Amino acid sequence: AHETGPPLAVERDVSCSPVHAANGAAVSGSGAAFGGSGEVDDVRSAKVPPCDAVAVVMFTSGTSALPKPVPLTHRGLLSSCRAKAVAERDIFGIDSSDHRGTLAFLPTFHVIGFTNNFVYNLLCGVRCMIHVDAADVPMSGALLLRAAADLRPSILDTVPALLDGMLTSRALTLADAAVLQRCDAVLYGGAHLNPSTAHAF
Repeated sequence: AHETGPPLAVERDVSCSPVHAANGAAVSGSGAAFGGSGEVDDVRSAKVPPCDAVAVVMFTSGTSALPKPVPLTHRGLLSSCRAKAVAERDIFGIDSSDHRGTLAFLPTFHVIGFTNNFVYNLLCGVRCMIHVDAADVPMSGALLLRAAADLRPSILDTVPALLDGMLTSRALTLADAAVLQRCDAVLYGGAHLNPSTAHAF
């Protein structure tokens, strides 16, 4: 498909290495971010894995069967990040200069938490926000709403179960809806959204 607008950091014809994918941005400058120029040289000379090599092995949740290992390649992870960046720019109209950040609510052992709120943020230079109560309060729809209200992210990545949880713990109020409307987009994945939940939202 033909794309409009400025090119993104990840182009199809570059190496699958995030250092190369960011057009060298991660290794430019004085090297202070790496602790000195010697470390920058180490990064530049590091062996780049093949694009189709396994980058990480995630496990399915085991909701419908025993958990299964799913190998994700460098190419697959970068492609997912690129698709998210294109969607944010072309569908939601979020320019990198006014991106308030993403709310990291799902754990990094979940593919959405790992890809959309970790790899994507590193690759695209987007702020990743974590609520102060995330480590101490069980994950729930109520905490998700509170985190979105407190942190005001541009993008909220979640799963249908948490959206369902917003509705089962209590009725969704106009104040709750206002919190979600302040987000440029609420994205979900990992399962189908209940038609009744979609209708309620």
